[in-house]
Amino acid sequence: MILTPLTLLVVGIAAGYDYMTRRIPNFLTFPAIILGLGLNAYYYGFPGLGNGALGMLLGIALLLIPFFIGGMGAGDVKLLAAVGAINGTAFVLTTFIYSALIGGIMSIIAIILKRQFKATMSNMFLFMVPGAKMSQPKTGIPYGIAIFLGTILSFYTGVIW
Repeated sequence: MILTPLTLLVVGIAAGYDYMTRRIPNFLTFPAIILGLGLNAYYYGFPGLGNGALGMLLGIALLLIPFFIGGMGAGDVKLLAAVGAINGTAFVLTTFIYSALIGGIMSIIAIILKRQFKATMSNMFLFMVPGAKMSQPKTGIPYGIAIFLGTILSFYTGVIW
């Protein structure tokens, strides 16, 4: 089946781009979404297309709030949408959970290494106060790597839902 190698190729390239440039390019994510939907329709007919479309929408929905509050970029959202379009709803949910856990660990490591613990804790409390000014610690991580590792874990462990 081509869906697994396609997924690993897309998330692997995206992780590399994200690591090098802190961006995940549209020329990677949009064709992956279209190809994923098309292959699902080809292999599984209308039900496959539906599962791919719902997986894409779920991938978007899961990262929409973090995107809107500035916690991640649009490329991360589109990458998870591509994973959903290729593999469907159950797989993208599993990948999201693993990616969130890995991303959390990566964030903690970045906070420690960049000595941003105090600013991060302050921002966590100020986030709940309407109109409060938060500092801008430089602890961003290339979340495409977390999605890549979460995808690998999803394939390795199987869908947990």
